[in-house]
Amino acid sequence: MKTSPFKANKLQTEVAKSHALSIIEAIAVGALAGFFAVLYRYLLGYASQWHTWLFSQNHLSFIAITIITVTLMARVTGYLLKRSPLSGGSGIPQVTGELLGQFNMPVLSLLLSKFVGGLFAIISGMSLGREGPSIQIGAAVAKGYSKKRQTSPEDTRLLITAGAAAGLAAAFNAPIAASLFVLEEIHKSISSFILIPALISAILADLISKSLFGLQPSFALKTPESFPLKLYFALILLGIASALIGYCFSKSLLALQTTMQKFFPKIIHRVMAGFLLAALVSYGFSWITGSGHELVFDFIAQPFSLQLLLIILFAKIFFTAFCYSTGVPGGIFLPTLAIGCLSGASVFMLIQLFLPIDSALLTNFMVLGMVGVLTAVVRSPLTSIILVVEMVGNLNNLLPLAIVAALAYIICERLGLAPIYESLYERMQDKAATKLTKKKISLTYQVSVLSQFNQLAVKDLAFPPSALLLNIERKGQSITPHGDTTLQALDTVKVLLDEDDLAASKKYIHSMNKD
Repeated sequence: MKTSPFKANKLQTEVAKSHALSIIEAIAVGALAGFFAVLYRYLLGYASQWHTWLFSQNHLSFIAITIITVTLMARVTGYLLKRSPLSGGSGIPQVTGELLGQFNMPVLSLLLSKFVGGLFAIISGMSLGREGPSIQIGAAVAKGYSKKRQTSPEDTRLLITAGAAAGLAAAFNAPIAASLFVLEEIHKSISSFILIPALISAILADLISKSLFGLQPSFALKTPESFPLKLYFALILLGIASALIGYCFSKSLLALQTTMQKFFPKIIHRVMAGFLLAALVSYGFSWITGSGHELVFDFIAQPFSLQLLLIILFAKIFFTAFCYSTGVPGGIFLPTLAIGCLSGASVFMLIQLFLPIDSALLTNFMVLGMVGVLTAVVRSPLTSIILVVEMVGNLNNLLPLAIVAALAYIICERLGLAPIYESLYERMQDKAATKLTKKKISLTYQVSVLSQFNQLAVKDLAFPPSALLLNIERKGQSITPHGDTTLQALDTVKVLLDEDDLAASKKYIHSMNKD
């Protein structure tokens, strides 16, 4: 692999200045992205109220007006999606593609489509959430800010990451989980170089969110008791059930996406089908509409029978999968959490048929179901655990959460289920990839303890030909690399390369680091 001491020293100085500046920029991005994500969350709250009012009117003439309104909203949403194809779905795969140089998100048209389409989808009753769109909104705002500031390609990617973290933090009041998510799910590695700006932006966005929505956790399930040791056997059942439910949900979503694209090749027709079916479901089986947040608390206030609970659970799985397959702006994160809650409640009620269990433990099972299904679907166990802890607002079940998450993760790995956002990203690549450029960017990664990079000479690195090793940071010291320089565990390595080689380089790093 190529090294250049003169060029490396010059670029090291520039990079050091850039790092200090990126911290300051992260504050601005956190404020801007947080504002837009909070605005989106605020408007979705009203959209949910409008949906409830709209579909509670039973006069025949009003029903006809409602169907016409839903049809018009579908046409507007379809038109916006046609103009901005990357605004569809959750937005997380698009952010990944943007950071890898594969996609080019248009800022203004994307924000317009995300806001309008997301609001119309909720008014119509679609089973979608706010988290993915909030991540993409935050990332798009950060990209717009970076363009205005004319930041370097590396700083732009760093700020887009920070904006994504800010969006998720504002959506769920979970800044730590938001920062972990962009590292674990989007970057597939944990680096302080990326973590600090992301965390700063996420904290600022969370403060903005709390100033409007208050200090109460966004999914305040009260778990008054710690999970008793005598019931730890139930954690195995929860882990297995969560994995199977997550597997069923992921496979259903991908299968329905394929089917919808086959039978409705035009986006406007998929959107129309989705909106109209959502309207019919809103009249006939409204429990499964919306994100699922209200459904969970309705169940806690007035538990259903086990039979009805299972019907609602599987109806929610397939309806959410259908709604996402239409390509409408909206995420699956919050519906996945709701599905997890219902899964945990189902396991609780099944065990209760055979063993006397304190009813106060119902919410414990629901919280454990949340972390299990979320881990099974997105395959980010650390993020899932921390997110649920931050959303629920207590640490009573930390060990049980870790056990269920680990079991769900292992089972889905053994079943060969790919993380849902990876699958969705791969499907989008061929359709939305932009023309690749020869623009130079830098890439930073850390050599993990178990990495195959450990003790490997620089000259033996298999990066693309365009790559130039700039710097190795070891124990606080900066090392100018040469061909015979050997990498060591915990080294932080900086590489300069063509933007069109970024995706291949990241794949190489992940395989060598065993991420």
